Parts: sequence; structure tokens; C-alpha cells
Amino acid sequence: MRYFAVSIALLIFLSSVVSAASEDAMKANERMKSAELDMENMAALGLPVSRYNDTLTAAKLLYAAEYVLENSSGKPGDYSLAYRKINEMAELRQTEFRTADELEALKYAISEAKVSDKEAINAIYLEAKAEFESERYDESMALVSKAYDKISEMEAVDTKVKAVYEAASRGIFGFVKENKKEIISVLLIFCVAVAITYERFTIHLTKRKIADLERRGYTIKQLIGKTQKEYFEGEKMSEISYNIRIKKYGEMLREINREIPLLKESIINKKGR
Repeated sequence: MRYFAVSIALLIFLSSVVSAASEDAMKANERMKSAELDMENMAALGLPVSRYNDTLTAAKLLYAAEYVLENSSGKPGDYSLAYRKINEMAELRQTEFRTADELEALKYAISEAKVSDKEAINAIYLEAKAEFESERYDESMALVSKAYDKISEMEAVDTKVKAVYEAASRGIFGFVKENKKEIISVLLIFCVAVAITYERFTIHLTKRKIADLERRGYTIKQLIGKTQKEYFEGEKMSEISYNIRIKKYGEMLREINREIPLLKESIINKKGR
């Protein structure tokens, strides 16, 4: 703790004499100041910043140590370790914003999902949110994908249940009895088709992924509209928050628009075999 306090005090002193530092030292110092401002903006948006702050502190300590060596030797210092931490902060910030936007999009998708019971989906969402708040972003994103899969699965199940119920209300057993031969023939044809064309299953999975991506794209567009309305009409959002959200939503949409054509092309290639 004492070493930490001394290092911070040293950094404050160095900032007052930065004019005597090498060009590389001044650039690293400016990058850290910018990173500190980014952290303040993240905290203002209610985002967790513990990992970011720890990395920033490590960068400052590495910078301070190298600055002392530079001044004692009279030669330009090697700030590569400090730069490595600065770059880690930039990547961490981007990952955090992307995960936060994905969680917001998922929350909206759950509210719009046409399923009878959302308890299981909400449980996955809450787990993903907890991982995000603990700053485990990879785990959070994996749970977001799991939640989208669960939505698709439950919507498919609800549709099948509804179809079965409607068939039963028309006298399904009578229908089966009267059309037993035709049903058996259809089932045999279906089984043979499945056995021969296993690749269709992979095509189905790809189409399902396309549908999930299109759902995400629609959700993000809705969130863009909501954000614009809050900023321009409701004045409930600062300009910094607005620009950050619109930029991130745009990045997410571009990624989706990049993936969908590739998936569609893969389907065409499989059908052409």
C-alpha cells in the first residue's frame, strides 16, 4: 500500500515536469490521461470499472518507473510495457461497451418474445448480467447467445404445442385412423429423406442462426430509434452517452450485416453439392 502511494505521488510529480520528458514519454502520458477520462465516462454511465482501473494503475506505475530510469540515464526510456497496458484498456473498454449493448438488446428481445413462459429465459439473462457486473465479459456474451437460442427453442415448442392442440380439437385420432396408410407412407418417405440428406440439418441450423442474427439486427435498430428519441425529444441522455451508444449499435449492425451474407452463401454452396 505504501509503495502504491509513493508511486502515485511520483507520477503526480512527473506530470509537473513532463516538458522535460522524451517525446515517447509525453505520448504515453497523454494516452493515460485520455484513458482516465474514458474511465470517468464509463463510471458515469454506471459501467463497472474495477478491471479498467487496475490496468490503468499498472500502466501508471510502469510509466513512473521508466520515467525515473529515463531521467537518471539521460536516454529515452522504453515505455512498451506501459503502452501494452494502455492497449489492454482500449480493448477492455470496447469489449465492455459491446457486452453492455448486447445485454440491452437481449432484454428488449425477451420483452418481445412470443413465448408463454419467460422464466427460463429471464434466468439466463440475469446470469449474463451478473457475469457482466463481475466483469467476466466472455462468459456474459456466451450466456447472451444461450438466451437467444432458448428464445428460438421455446418459440418453436409453443408453435408445435399450439398445432397439436388444434389438431386434437378437430379429432386427431379419427384423422389418423382414416388416413393410416397415407401417414405411414409419408413417415417412411420422411425417414428416407432424412437418412439420405443429412446435410439439410446443417442448412437448417445455419438458417436458424441467420434468423437469430436478423432478430438481433431488428432489436438493435429499435434501440437506435429509442436512443435517438431519448436524446432529441426527451433530453434524458447526455451527448457523450448518445454518441457512445450510437457508435456501438452501428458496430453491432455492421457485424451482423457482414455475417448474414456469409451464412447465406454457405447455404447456397451446400445446396449446390
